[in-house]
Amino acid sequence: VEMRLEIKDDVGNDISIEPFTVNITGGEYAQQSWSSSLTYDYVSTLPAGNHEVTAVIDPFQSAPYVQETTDNDKISAYFEKFAIPDVSVDPYAIPSQNTVTSGSNVDWTVTITNSGDVEVRGQLIYTWEGFTVDEENEIQITIQPGDSYIWKRTLPTESGSHQADFEANWLPSGDSFDANPYNSFANGSVEVTAQLRLTWSKASMTLVDSNQEPATLPLMSGQEYTVSIKLASQETGVVIYSCENEFGTTFEDIQLDIEDNGQIVTVECTFTASAPFTNVNLIPNDSMISSTQTWNWDTKEDSKNVADDAGSMNFQTAGMIAVICIVLIAVLVAAVILTREVEEEVERDIFDYCPACDGELEGGEDRCPSCSFNLKKARKQFHDCETCHESIPDLLSNCPYCGAAQDVSKYFERRERRVVEKETIALLDEEEIDPETIHAAGYEGFDEAVKEFGYDADDLEGHWDENIAKAEAEVEAAYDRRVAAEEELELDEEEALSTVTTTLKSIDETFEDHDIDAILEDKKIKAHTDDGGELSASDADIRERLFEITGEEGVMPGDEVHIGMGIQDRSLAGNILPEDAMDFSFDEEVDEVNPVAAAAAESKRRRGVRRKSKAKTAECGACGADIPVDANECSTCGAKFE
Repeated sequence: VEMRLEIKDDVGNDISIEPFTVNITGGEYAQQSWSSSLTYDYVSTLPAGNHEVTAVIDPFQSAPYVQETTDNDKISAYFEKFAIPDVSVDPYAIPSQNTVTSGSNVDWTVTITNSGDVEVRGQLIYTWEGFTVDEENEIQITIQPGDSYIWKRTLPTESGSHQADFEANWLPSGDSFDANPYNSFANGSVEVTAQLRLTWSKASMTLVDSNQEPATLPLMSGQEYTVSIKLASQETGVVIYSCENEFGTTFEDIQLDIEDNGQIVTVECTFTASAPFTNVNLIPNDSMISSTQTWNWDTKEDSKNVADDAGSMNFQTAGMIAVICIVLIAVLVAAVILTREVEEEVERDIFDYCPACDGELEGGEDRCPSCSFNLKKARKQFHDCETCHESIPDLLSNCPYCGAAQDVSKYFERRERRVVEKETIALLDEEEIDPETIHAAGYEGFDEAVKEFGYDADDLEGHWDENIAKAEAEVEAAYDRRVAAEEELELDEEEALSTVTTTLKSIDETFEDHDIDAILEDKKIKAHTDDGGELSASDADIRERLFEITGEEGVMPGDEVHIGMGIQDRSLAGNILPEDAMDFSFDEEVDEVNPVAAAAAESKRRRGVRRKSKAKTAECGACGADIPVDANECSTCGAKFE
């Protein structure tokens, strides 16, 4: 069976395609499958898009057989023709930096885009610094339809200063396509700079004087010297060295032109020495080229420049010192004026003031003496600082937390200050007392008062005089012993100062006559044996014997006992009146009452004062004043209480 494929072109005409035959054998219902290849040559003239293809049986009506019907001799299908993919390369290869130093690396980036409808495969072949990469060393790149591929490489630069060029070309694989090979190139370039580097050869340093003779240390101030040193170069370029001292004074600028890599150059600088030392620095205009070379030499002043005496100081130096002194005095005066406080500020710093009337306070008052303001209550008032919001007392003029100034007046009601005139009271002239007799002054009724305790004033006086005399004797004896010891030893001054002689007695020596054996030595002791009876301290005989042994005075059965200070209430019946109470005589020369009566009255008055109890008080809730606990009304502010 002869067959042919029919495809219409864009104007409706059939394109030329060779017919083909299909062999079919068998009976009545025989079938045979077939296939035919449609090459690109047949459809090359067709535009890209969807096209219909029709298979026709016996297209020329020349078959030697007869068909039952020809209605089913044609069958159609559709195919899609894609455009030849175009791989475009961004013509601008992008470097990581446009200027690099020689030997540095450059990162190159190239963008490759597939604008077709089928995937493409290929390689990017590049040339860098005159070297083209081998295709075998590059990877195969596959780009899907409509996608882009970012190609990156890090490439080193050659040495020396030059322009490094980069070129890249997309090369498709044998089974891939590229509709336009002219848009598959990219290129770029970077500027490669060779950083000049110089290394100091410190061993080559020489220092000569103005006569080109080796200089001797220390240098002489005011003399000219020349220092020279060699440097080894790497790369080429130009550098300028500034020869200057530590104050920035430039002696000269030296320019060096390095034309060959590895060239040895010499730097020379002529300078003038200055005392007490000379500093020379060789500073490059670019710190990347080399470091700064520094020298310091001790320098002494020339004898011609040394002043013979203090009077050789020039006028300019003296004038400068005078100006400095005047400026310092002016600064001191200004400081005093600016920091001086007026009299009110000084008083404000010295005294405490009432927050309501600004009246002076001594510091411990609960009420202001000028306006009766309740200071005790004011000390308990607090408010929040407007700056840091911390709770602080109302009386503080500055916040202790943040230091912000506080307006104290707005927390207290303003009151009128009353001027309180202070009365000046003249002090009475005190009678001068003879220090020799001051110890003799005592209580006016001392003689009678001590009798109530069982003592006699005469005995106490004698006991006191006796002890004083005994103490004086002991001190004099100790002093005599010390003098005698020093005379006996006859020490020199240094040994005498380092020798310590004790004059105090030990505990045993001091109380050698106060032990129980010494007390009982001259006493007749009677031993009390246990006779089976009860023995108590209230036994009169035993107590009487104890009083004899110890010398104490006590109350025995039948003795008259006076309670208290011995002053009896003579208004009560039954009390015995002593003789002094019945004696109404008086001495006209003594212009005072009986000493005994005066002592009794004074004693009674003091006991009465001690028996008085302090009334309980409370604080007024309105003004803070102290009032009795049972008070119904405050006497200060008039507040009433239930």
